[in-house]
Amino acid sequence: STAAFAAREESRRTGTPIRVVKVLKSETQVVAGTNFRLRIAAQRNGASTETAEALVFRDLGGKRHLTSWRWIKD
Repeated sequence: STAAFAAREESRRTGTPIRVVKVLKSETQVVAGTNFRLRIAAQRNGASTETAEALVFRDLGGKRHLTSWRWIKD
């Protein structure tokens, strides 16, 4: 899934294991490809569940890129 891709990429970037618990919200925007804005309930290092927002861009060739990831306060 796009949420799992975002979590894997952020885990790779930070070196911290992240597990998606649930996708809370998903929006798409079609441009020269597709932007996916996700609100995700996730766990860092198996700790308590936190909320993150991720932006993933899928280009016209189907390749995905994590554009941004930020942990937010509920």
